Amino acid sequence: MRKSILALLGATLLSACANANGDPPGSPLVSAVGAPFYIALKIPVCAATIAMGGLAAGVQGLAPDSEDFRGEDVREDVDSGVRQNCGPPYVLAP
Repeated sequence: MRKSILALLGATLLSACANANGDPPGSPLVSAVGAPFYIALKIPVCAATIAMGGLAAGVQGLAPDSEDFRGEDVREDVDSGVRQNCGPPYVLAP
């Protein structure tokens, strides 16, 4: 049990040093220490975005289109928000 926890911690710290572009990170220590907190915060923010985005898309489906309001704009905004809050990057890197 203890070995698996240490292996998980080591993998987390190593993954924090990675970068999507392959460039070396500016501060490996900050990336290594901050990455677990970043992921821990990213998960509930993503879940909340999906819940609120689903609600917004459902309410938008009930609203009639008019000259001032287009449903496609709401769906595009929801899609953009979900992509921004739930998509990459998954590690901290400058």
